[in-house]
Amino acid sequence: MRTANKMTNRKYKFIYKTTNNINGKIYIGQHITDRLNDGYKGSGIVIEQAFKKYGKHNFKMDILEFYEGDSKEEFNNLERSYIEKFDSINPEIGYNRTLCCGGGFLGEEVYKKRFYRHSEEAKRKISIANKGKIVSKESIEKMRKTKLGKINNNRKKKTIKERKKRVISRKRERPILQYDLNGNFIREWESICEAGRFYGLCYGASGIRTACDNPNRTCKGFKWKYKETNEERENIEIASSKRSYEVKYPRKGNMRIEQYDKDMNLINTHDSFSNAARSVNLVNGTAIKRACDNFPVFTARGYYWKRVY
Repeated sequence: MRTANKMTNRKYKFIYKTTNNINGKIYIGQHITDRLNDGYKGSGIVIEQAFKKYGKHNFKMDILEFYEGDSKEEFNNLERSYIEKFDSINPEIGYNRTLCCGGGFLGEEVYKKRFYRHSEEAKRKISIANKGKIVSKESIEKMRKTKLGKINNNRKKKTIKERKKRVISRKRERPILQYDLNGNFIREWESICEAGRFYGLCYGASGIRTACDNPNRTCKGFKWKYKETNEERENIEIASSKRSYEVKYPRKGNMRIEQYDKDMNLINTHDSFSNAARSVNLVNGTAIKRACDNFPVFTARGYYWKRVY
């Protein structure tokens, strides 16, 4: 809703209604202009958000009444009467948020509280009034916690940023290996930065680092990878041996124990060594496990045992 400071400087003054052709919602406002076809359809955060969402071309503006007078108050009252008539302040019907020219989106009281700014004279008076004022311990503690929360939040952001920098820095300092596109080894470099300087790349050589992190990427027509350290090799060996152990000794749900008599006829099937041991009155499954490892040579309790996956 727009109000001119000088009512007599423009040719046309009127109250308009803007209608959303998609959902039927309306917006009532006042406009002062020299051209009737200036493309104006309304202002204010709510209606402008609607323009962005639905497209301004999906809104139609109709003139409800021309105003011939020069009184700003009368012009505002005329707009207010149409807002009340169409109930456009109802969010389900319209986009108006005040009865007249008050920001058009939050309501007059909220608008004043959120956007009002004290004058310098008012600020000076407030300062004088607050001098010598005793602040309670509760207020001081509340202010301290608020400020501390902001400091901790800033520290957390700084820590995350520094951690990322350290990770990137460690990657830059790691030795890297250079290969051609056929996978033939070319050269070893002390760091990403050294290789980057050699090929005239900017500081950090992010292209080489990306190629090291992703084996499908290349940089400068070469493939790159980090050189494995002794610790990394040990971790790979540990992971590999762990996988081998899991294959050899799978979990309970992935394995069953078959029990055979001396003529190799299948008698029973068990889901674990302990259950198999209990079926033949053994304390534990050690003997049955040994028989499984040496099937069909060893027996336990006069039976042959076989591990099946």
